[in-house]
Amino acid sequence: MQLQAALSEFRGAQVVGISADDVATTRELHASLGLDFMLLSDPALAAIDAWGVRHDDESFAVPAVFIVDTDGQVAFRAFSESMIERVTVSALVEQLDALR
Repeated sequence: MQLQAALSEFRGAQVVGISADDVATTRELHASLGLDFMLLSDPALAAIDAWGVRHDDESFAVPAVFIVDTDGQVAFRAFSESMIERVTVSALVEQLDALR
């Protein structure tokens, strides 16, 4: 996973993932991927709807990344059409550096 491999590049930023899967499936995914960041379960899609990333009328999210600043404001957002093509780590690091 791209984010896991690049955690050290985020230099103190907290990384959190949100999955539409149930808790058990999310735990299994977290363990199987060996993630060192929090992966939350959102089977009711509450967070996914609150962030506006539900894929049409489906029960899953559009791949998205948000950077929230220390004041709780969204400083950057990126949406992807595909699970494969996502915002690059270098673009995220550039955005984080701009906030520092």
